[in-house]
Amino acid sequence: MVAARQYYEREGHLQVPRKHVETVHSKDGSEVQFRLGAWVSNQRSRAATLTPDRMERCPRAACAGHDRHHHHGHSPLRIGS
Repeated sequence: MVAARQYYEREGHLQVPRKHVETVHSKDGSEVQFRLGAWVSNQRSRAATLTPDRMERCPRAACAGHDRHHHHGHSPLRIGS
């Protein structure tokens, strides 16, 4: 997920505000607006209900463990392998 990696590299975390929109550049150089905050929030809330098969297919950065005690109730998202 390019938008999440870009945000993480710039901010050092993935505690993305729900209304945050991340601008990324496509391969042809055009700008694309991605509703990263909403996407991250949705992935976190859905991660607890995913079947093992769906969890395998979920981007690792979005479906990482759910830790309610980290960063005021937000779960950490992990980038990378």
